Amino acid sequence: AFANLSAVCGAVAGEARPVHILCAGTREQISLDDVLPAGAMVEKLVAAGRAMVADDSGRVALEAYRGALASPGGLVAAMRSSRGGRNLDRIGLGADVEFCAASDTLAGVPRFDPAGNRITLGG
Repeated sequence: AFANLSAVCGAVAGEARPVHILCAGTREQISLDDVLPAGAMVEKLVAAGRAMVADDSGRVALEAYRGALASPGGLVAAMRSSRGGRNLDRIGLGADVEFCAASDTLAGVPRFDPAGNRITLGG
């Protein structure tokens, strides 16, 4: 998500292990509203010195993110045109798209608790 972009990237930038960015998608299909934050993560992690892998998925996400930033209306317009943005608009929550496109509004980092099989918010 864009909301905790810097916090998440900062938490994993120095990891010795590989960092995998997984997009949830919608109904087994790619979703632009997932790809755009993934591209932002790739940009931040590469800027922090991480190397990209050989496959093209990271590059596709990065180019989609950069293209959205450079296009008329920027990131908000791209998010609004995404499946998630259209769904929010359809149910009367179109104003939430700007909130979803805002970066670094949260400082927390999600953590998976395998014992409880749940995700919690860490610092």
